[in-house]
Amino acid sequence: MIDYVELSVWQVGCAALLVVLNGVLSVWLRLRMERLLLIASIRTVVQLLLVGVVLEWVFRWQRWYLVLVLASIMTAVAGWTAASRNEHDYSGARRNTIVSVWISSWSVTVVALLIIFSAGDS
Repeated sequence: MIDYVELSVWQVGCAALLVVLNGVLSVWLRLRMERLLLIASIRTVVQLLLVGVVLEWVFRWQRWYLVLVLASIMTAVAGWTAASRNEHDYSGARRNTIVSVWISSWSVTVVALLIIFSAGDS
């Protein structure tokens, strides 16, 4: 089994520093985006923690078809959420957004899996 990559405190600190730097630039340039950056940062941390908990639980099942079903549901929810953020509505906008999210997500997944499996053969 492949071990996970553990991030050091310094690596997490560097990532947080980039967000803080954006906040400082926002204040300095009077963009008034500090509050949005703070909310987005908190949401990101919470979402990543929740996704990590769910994925750990799912991968414990060790059933590829259950993982595939959950990944399909997650992709559909992501597509639905992205479609809800469209500013311009037109006939078929929701369907097109969901399909484009689906295709792009699964294409990246297939390429990543091919790379991982081909590296395992070496």
